[in-house]
Amino acid sequence: MLPSGQFLGNHHGKHKAKEIFAFVSKAFPKGIHIRQIDSVTAEGDRGEFEGEGELRGKPYEKLVAISLDVCGEKICGYREYCGLVGLPPAGE
Repeated sequence: MLPSGQFLGNHHGKHKAKEIFAFVSKAFPKGIHIRQIDSVTAEGDRGEFEGEGELRGKPYEKLVAISLDVCGEKICGYREYCGLVGLPPAGE
């Protein structure tokens, strides 16, 4: 699920995953660099990290939580949640 833009909403299937990852590759031509890993579950299917890079030539810095669904030996589901690094939680 993506929060806005041309990919707003939930997506299913390999073809959609390819479209989304192609879009992200163009938006971040130099890649996203993991600055710090904050947590990973014992099962290895969920984690949080801080990432940075350039989004269309402008500085990008986010806290990212990723959840993977694993079916057998393949990833069959992917969810990503982003927030701004350094901001206090809502209500503080």
